[in-house]
Amino acid sequence: MRLPVLLALLALTACAPPAVVGLDKGVYLVTVRNPQLGYGPAEGARTEAYQAANAFCAAKGMVVETVSLQLTDPESGRPGSVSLQFRCVPPPRPGEENVRLTRAEAEMKLEDLKAMLAKGLISREDFERKKKEILDRM
Repeated sequence: MRLPVLLALLALTACAPPAVVGLDKGVYLVTVRNPQLGYGPAEGARTEAYQAANAFCAAKGMVVETVSLQLTDPESGRPGSVSLQFRCVPPPRPGEENVRLTRAEAEMKLEDLKAMLAKGLISREDFERKKKEILDRM
């Protein structure tokens, strides 16, 4: 009689959405393990993590802002996993130009800006002005 109850509990926990855990200063964490051992990347787990984060923020009338995303691909005998840290932020208004950037987005934009300066496509003044705009949007 205990075996059917145990199997039912395992089935329920396998279907349960991942838990959202509060960290510090409005940052939340979702961790998802890929159910397959040693097969393929953790993309399915990534999707599941973002679905949980989006549902959590949507319940507050907000949208997800990624703080960090770590994907661990499966190795022999270990499942892949995803660890997503995020904030819930107000959604941007239509046509709003000053949307907040994540650190990763800001770093990519700054790298592009540096490359444009190095190639002489923009002046030092344009570089400094645009750099300030990017940093102000973080």
